[in-house]
Amino acid sequence: MMIRRGGDEPTGIGEELRQARIRRGRSIAQANQATRIARQYLEALESEDWSKMPAAPFARGFLSSYAQYLGLDDGPLLERFPLAPTSPGDGLHPSEETVESYQSLERSGSPRDEIRPTGVQLGPWLVAAFVVLVIIVGVVAVVSLRDDVQPIETSRDVPGIDNVSAELESATSVTPSSTDFDPLPDLTQLTSRQAVNHVKLLNVPYVLISVYDDSPAGTVLEQSPAAGVEPHEDAVVTLVVSRGPRPGSAGADATDAAGGGG
Repeated sequence: MMIRRGGDEPTGIGEELRQARIRRGRSIAQANQATRIARQYLEALESEDWSKMPAAPFARGFLSSYAQYLGLDDGPLLERFPLAPTSPGDGLHPSEETVESYQSLERSGSPRDEIRPTGVQLGPWLVAAFVVLVIIVGVVAVVSLRDDVQPIETSRDVPGIDNVSAELESATSVTPSSTDFDPLPDLTQLTSRQAVNHVKLLNVPYVLISVYDDSPAGTVLEQSPAAGVEPHEDAVVTLVVSRGPRPGSAGADATDAAGGGG
């Protein structure tokens, strides 16, 4: 098993998140709208039901984003978080059930889903809301991809994050133009630049998540949906990209030594 899951002993993370949310006068629904994290994952964080969380890079990113939204220092929370890769690159392979659940929950996590009347078709409105959401995310995100792919930097240094850089890049210019998409090719082991170009040709929105890994910086480690799967109309392609070895690790020292020797 590639992810170490905590035991039955509570870590105090869930209660700290819940109390912070109550102090701010926010509901789970409001937090879902503000962070775009699926309600199931927000509730799992507060109840410490780690079995409902996705793979470690996603789970730690969700915890960091939620803590920052609530005005908490995410460093100490991440140090106590029981979901962590056992070694660099581990925890990047969610099960098919987790991927399917993650995609469906992310697609249903928009603000309009919270107020959608039962039995009413809001397809065009949901598409419009998704386009607006992508534009808003694009204003605050920096899409800076070159062939040599520099590591994606967060807006501030976040203490306590060992393997995950929790910022996301969204494709503001990519909006589905039709309901028919070609199946996704195998994007793993490509550079992020090459992978993004493939996704753009399909006219499918995409999200990049960067993590520390021994693979060369900019290498695509995982993709969702998987290769050969035809994306749905409202699908978002998720690419997990290597930032290179974590600073101070043996892999990073070896890379620095090789660079210095050249």
